[in-house]
Amino acid sequence: MKYTYLFLLLSLLLGACTTPKKAYESGNHSKAISLIIKKLKKNEATKADLNILSKASNELVKTTLAKNDKKSRSPKVKNWIKVSEEYYEVLENVGEANQKSKGHITSSYDKICSAKKEVDFKIIDYFYEEGIVLLDKAANTGLKKAARQAHVEFENCVKYGGKNEYNDLEDMLEESHERGIVYFTSWDIRPNTTFWVKPLPRDADYEADCDVTVDKGFVNFMPSSSSTTKTYYEDVQTGSNTETDTAGIVTTTPIYTEVSAQVTITTRTLTASSTTNIYVRDLSGHCTLRGESFTIDEVDEYEEVTITGDLRAVPSGVSAKSGEPTFFRSGLEDDVQDEVNRRIDGW
Repeated sequence: MKYTYLFLLLSLLLGACTTPKKAYESGNHSKAISLIIKKLKKNEATKADLNILSKASNELVKTTLAKNDKKSRSPKVKNWIKVSEEYYEVLENVGEANQKSKGHITSSYDKICSAKKEVDFKIIDYFYEEGIVLLDKAANTGLKKAARQAHVEFENCVKYGGKNEYNDLEDMLEESHERGIVYFTSWDIRPNTTFWVKPLPRDADYEADCDVTVDKGFVNFMPSSSSTTKTYYEDVQTGSNTETDTAGIVTTTPIYTEVSAQVTITTRTLTASSTTNIYVRDLSGHCTLRGESFTIDEVDEYEEVTITGDLRAVPSGVSAKSGEPTFFRSGLEDDVQDEVNRRIDGW
């Protein structure tokens, strides 16, 4: 542990003492540039530093372009995106150095900037063209899924800066959205309106894609119960014994008898249950809504108390009671219906 600590401390000290020249000579061109940027900010950079800056930036750009050459020529857009991200990191470093050095490494900056612009255009052009192909497919076949896929491609084009190159992107996004919307009709329910799912307009001159109906099931009641019995004991006076001693003194002694009673508490549980089915008919072949079935259970309980034996043994406050509370079942049924409606409203 001691040696590990010393090694880390030594590494930090050596790192703190690294100069732009040492960083450059060790092949860490990015580090050399960062160190010189710090010196430029403090107006401490020398001609030697600027000379190293030129060589380091040139080498950094050169190796970065070479390293990403194969990826940039790949047919996969995900590789181009990785190249663009790496170019951006280098561009940030070189760009700041070029600014602080008042254009001393403009050639290196322009080279990496040009490379990034080239790969960026490939990316946005790819997404734009993919969107156009899918949108044309949607227009020619009426396939709404293709329109939604086209919208995703156009959004990717926007994400990577496509609005700077294509003036009609907003129009393409709007058209792909309009062609991709799934419309529904329903007398029983109003499904949640989303970006892609909407109710059929009243004045629409086209057919809906989905028809939604709801079948609310009957409410069924399922009773169950459990019981516990407890025995209570109490000494109660049942008489007295009177005695007169030789002095004529009369003494009365009460006579107690132990009595008992059994109190049975029966907990009766009632479950109200109803199954609701939501049916979706695909009217156009483009409906994306899916039907479902769900069951709602509401549970409540009440107690019945029965007493047997001698009531004198029963504690105060305990009394017999039986039968369902008034409106017990109707209250449960209302709870089920309310929850069903809540689920349907949020469908």
